[in-house]
This record gives sequence, C-alpha cells and structure tokens, in this order.
Amino acid sequence: MVELTVTRDIGASAEVVWAVLDDYGNLEWVPGADNVDVIGEGVGMIRRLHIPGIDTPIDEILKSKDAGAKSFSYTIPKNAVIPFDDYQANVSVSGDANKATVVWHCTFGQGDMAEADAEGMISGSYSMMLDALAEKLEA
Repeated sequence: MVELTVTRDIGASAEVVWAVLDDYGNLEWVPGADNVDVIGEGVGMIRRLHIPGIDTPIDEILKSKDAGAKSFSYTIPKNAVIPFDDYQANVSVSGDANKATVVWHCTFGQGDMAEADAEGMISGSYSMMLDALAEKLEA
C-alpha cells in the first residue's frame, strides 16, 4: 500500500480556501478539468472528470465531508487513467484569516506500476491542483 501526503500553504484565509474546496463538483480552478459532470449531491455524489485527450472519464466519489473540520474524503475506482486499487484520499484545510494549509493525503495499491512512479504520478497531480488553487486565491 502506498501512502502519500502533499501539503501546501496558501496566502488566503482558511475560510476562503475551504469555500472553493467545499464545492466538490466545481473544479473550474483546476486546469484541464473544465468538463465535469456532477452526479447526485452530498456524500455519495460523483464528480466525473472528462480530461482532454483521454477517452475514459475519471469518477471521484465523495465519501465524507465535515464542513466544521474543513475536510472531505473521496475514492477513485480503478480505471485506465488511475490504475490503482483501493484509492482513497482525504483533504483538509486549517489555518487562520491570513494563511491556510491544505493537506492532501491518499493511500492506494499501486498495482503493476513501480511505487516510485505511482507516487510521482499522484504527487504531481496534487501539486498541480494546489498550484492552481494558490494561483486563483493569491491573485
């Protein structure tokens, strides 16, 4: 089982950062994720990402959300793009009125992929998303 955590400080309040992440079905701030279908609502909802150049969409299923703690978790079923078993991610926001810290943590079985390659793929994805979030909120 691979375990990975990416942490980023963002120069915006924890409330502002959480307001963006709390809108689970809205990924307008993520480059390349401009075509997202939202299926259902609340815990159990699916955000289906259609990524340019990739035929198979990626489903991310919301498993829990705690607005008071500013956190949520989701799973991604194994697919052609994310070829991992039992992919589970947790996202949390902490901080104050001046700075937020976002922690993106996941565990998964890397399957046939080398562990270092799997870690690189996921940490690169999280870093890209957190860079985009910081760019949106620090501008």
